[in-house]
Amino acid sequence: MPEPRAFNPSNPGFFGPIASVALRHGDTVYTSGLVGIDFRTGQPVSATDFEAQVRKALDNLKEVLESAGSSLDRVLSVRCWVSDWANWEAMNAIYVTYFTHEPKPVRATVEAGLIPPYMFEIQAVAYVGRTRRRAAPARRRPAARPRRRGSRRS
Repeated sequence: MPEPRAFNPSNPGFFGPIASVALRHGDTVYTSGLVGIDFRTGQPVSATDFEAQVRKALDNLKEVLESAGSSLDRVLSVRCWVSDWANWEAMNAIYVTYFTHEPKPVRATVEAGLIPPYMFEIQAVAYVGRTRRRAAPARRRPAARPRRRGSRRS
């Protein structure tokens, strides 16, 4: 089995030497928890705008998955953390614009104290390979017809 391979932006911000932003092992990609940080500056996209943080975290997830050979439409499982349940509806309104395929990934969301100023965090597991497609219905073989031995006429 191949060794895991790390995928990190050129400036992964606060990840530094403590964690990889994403690991690809075989055909599976695992991400760290991603927040609304600008990978180029290492700064939060906003200290107070929840929606801006959600969009940036999802953009970061998309970027990291694509660098590892996957994409948002190949995500199987998602974990989300929000700092306040009052933001639940705002998070969902943005989330559904990023995960537009069917079936949707499984997801767990919890309220948690996040490192300030972050108000949202997302982690995902995705696969590498062809884009998900709906399974084609199984083809049925026609039932075998009994052989006729000759016909009888009355």
